Amino acid sequence: MGYSIFDKISEQYNVQIKPVRFKKQVPVVFSEDKKIFYINERFSLESQVFSIFHTLAHSQLETICEKSTSSEEMAAEITTYELLIPENEIKNYINDNLIKLKDIFPYCSFETIAKRLQLIKCNVLTIWHNFEIVFRKNLSGLSVNEKPDMFEIECMKYSYKNQCSIGRGNENRRIKCLSYFIKEESRKKVILFMERTS
Repeated sequence: MGYSIFDKISEQYNVQIKPVRFKKQVPVVFSEDKKIFYINERFSLESQVFSIFHTLAHSQLETICEKSTSSEEMAAEITTYELLIPENEIKNYINDNLIKLKDIFPYCSFETIAKRLQLIKCNVLTIWHNFEIVFRKNLSGLSVNEKPDMFEIECMKYSYKNQCSIGRGNENRRIKCLSYFIKEESRKKVILFMERTS
């Protein structure tokens, strides 16, 4: 079967990972000492891996998943992205498109890669599921609305309708939008990056 991401996690963090098929609607359940992770086979590889790393992040920060404050949870999430996709591993591919990055980090979801990329590139990231915004964050310093403007919506609608990825620029506003159509399992979504061009 070869050397998997689970082998790497087991070796690096001295934990055991055991596949289980249980009804509980969570991707991972862990022992009290966080030395054994039971991965729910009903969930995707990406969900299993993210949950393991998120638990490891809380361990490193000495916080508890279920009892963490919002600031502790934010710190755990940032640490999770760094553990999953270290900056020294992604820095050589920082200008590559999201589809290529998914090939390089196949155990991460497109959303996870996009959120990691945003932390490094400091851009505006919007995630759209079935015409509904589920995530929007501005780390760019650009003055942008809480909701996408017409230019962003046009890019997202085009990607969604044509099921393709596009890059478009707006000279007046000196911005560009990179819009990716993503199909993961039964979900269809658009991931949109907005960046300053000059």
